[in-house]
Amino acid sequence: MQTSMERSAEGRRERKKRERRDAIAQHALALFAAEGFDNVTIREVAEAADVSEPTVFNYFPTKESLVFHQDQAREAAMIAAVRQRAEGTTVLAAFQSCALALVDFEWPVTFVQFVRVVQSSPRLQQYRREVYARHAQTLAAYLRQEHPRLNGVIATSVALALMGVAVAASESLGQRVMAGQAPRRAASSARGETKRAFALLGHGLADFGVREPTPAGRRRAR
Repeated sequence: MQTSMERSAEGRRERKKRERRDAIAQHALALFAAEGFDNVTIREVAEAADVSEPTVFNYFPTKESLVFHQDQAREAAMIAAVRQRAEGTTVLAAFQSCALALVDFEWPVTFVQFVRVVQSSPRLQQYRREVYARHAQTLAAYLRQEHPRLNGVIATSVALALMGVAVAASESLGQRVMAGQAPRRAASSARGETKRAFALLGHGLADFGVREPTPAGRRRAR
């Protein structure tokens, strides 16, 4: 989920670490797809990736995080979309744009493996819910930072509502792929469903969090 600009800006050391992390995750996913998530040990992942067990844990604190290794990148993208939204743009519009992009990006070859591994493991499905709950907490904290007078109930409710659509979109996409749809077709269908879900939220959140012009912007408008 890293952009080409971000890759060009990273140093050699950071690039090597990212590449090793990605390689470990890819080996883990292949093993999980072949043997089942619960049947693979961290030692086996380390052997497949040609690294030590401590190295695996240096990059991935839990076995589940080997599957959801882009968790932090997804969260960062969602928060950045809201934080960097243009003047006059609502939180809903900014979040929706990012959520749709995450549904509709070019799926790698390993996407079907990822879906099958997650859908076949109740443990991973629970972990996915926990991941999205953490994302919602981070978004709620940012909303309160941006709007200090916003109470915790409203901030959390807004964040959970927005993240709920992202969760539903991800689950719909996975179910469609498991049913045999091609990833691109599944993504297109899930995108349409996601748009309609955000439209329903829009009836209540349409005007929430409109980015006000900055002082510099006000001066330019004059």
